[in-house]
Amino acid sequence: MKYVMTLVWSMLLSLVVSYVLGSMAGDPFILSEAVILGVIFFITITLLGLILSPNKQEQ
Repeated sequence: MKYVMTLVWSMLLSLVVSYVLGSMAGDPFILSEAVILGVIFFITITLLGLILSPNKQEQ
């Protein structure tokens, strides 16, 4: 479930960032670029979470 929510939030944030930066630059909003950015956000956040999370070892 955490991966689904990570994907949803990364897509929402990438859409907002793409829209705001595009409108500030006067460029048109291109949905495919925003989706690609969202997938990159998702992969980066997921990998960082897996790398930086502490290992749970029982003693």
